[in-house]
Amino acid sequence: MPTPNLDFEFYAGGIEDGILQALTIPLKAIGARSFATYSGQLNSPEDLKRAIGSQTLQFPFVMVSYAGGESKRVPPTPPVLGRPLYYRHDCSFAVIVADNNPQGERARRRGPVYKMIASVWDTLTGVRLKKVVDGVDEPILLNAQVLEPIENIQIQLPDITAYGIVIDTSFDWISPDRTTAGTPVTDLILGVGSTNPDVSPETPTTPGTSFGGS
Repeated sequence: MPTPNLDFEFYAGGIEDGILQALTIPLKAIGARSFATYSGQLNSPEDLKRAIGSQTLQFPFVMVSYAGGESKRVPPTPPVLGRPLYYRHDCSFAVIVADNNPQGERARRRGPVYKMIASVWDTLTGVRLKKVVDGVDEPILLNAQVLEPIENIQIQLPDITAYGIVIDTSFDWISPDRTTAGTPVTDLILGVGSTNPDVSPETPTTPGTSFGGS
């Protein structure tokens, strides 16, 4: 069994899945009925409404999303051609909890929503996640820094009470090793041309460019 590619997707996707898995049992115990991942902006009512409409979600529900971050090379030394680069990625994930109890906003807040927020903080604070990978003897640590919920953000939706819990963490990821057999490409050669169909040699400054790899 080959070693898994420990790239950005392995860690970001693994942490997202791990958070969802960690929350399923405790949040089901207090009434959550649906669990899913979320690809929109945390504070965007429009994105959340689209997500609700595109998935078969039963209220109260929980959604988990990677919310963005920044990578820095570790150590910050000049790269060596073809060799893997090592990064620390400081980032945030979001857990969205929501309910649409028709008895009103106070009933939603003081019923499942506040309980779900409290359970998210209690369950995830100080946790590190590990992923079991076929063919690897020991589970692989996903987040170098423990999960740390830092903020609750209210999301304004009609007849729905929704909050996003922001969770800070970090993970270390590695770029592909281009010195191994089968991955010899270290330079990308790009052809640059105008996207304007009327461009001609006589008018080389026509705006618009397109890129193609070779």
